[in-house]
Amino acid sequence: MRSCLCLTILTAWICQPALGADTFPQFKEQIIDANIGKVCYAVTIADVDGDDRQDIVAVSENRVLWYQAPDWKMRVIIQ
Repeated sequence: MRSCLCLTILTAWICQPALGADTFPQFKEQIIDANIGKVCYAVTIADVDGDDRQDIVAVSENRVLWYQAPDWKMRVIIQ
């Protein structure tokens, strides 16, 4: 559940358009991986494949996963 929340918050932040200084951001929940594992130790964004889009990289208890933008297809980097 904790890992789902981390991925949801990060994804909502990535997907938001640029906002004015006086506009409060609106977030839309988007679950990327409900079954990442028992623990998600870290989540970050990076342009993994060099396509100028921010991908999501997450570290679980036994894998490093890359979720490729824009469809968030999961790819295993290390298992």
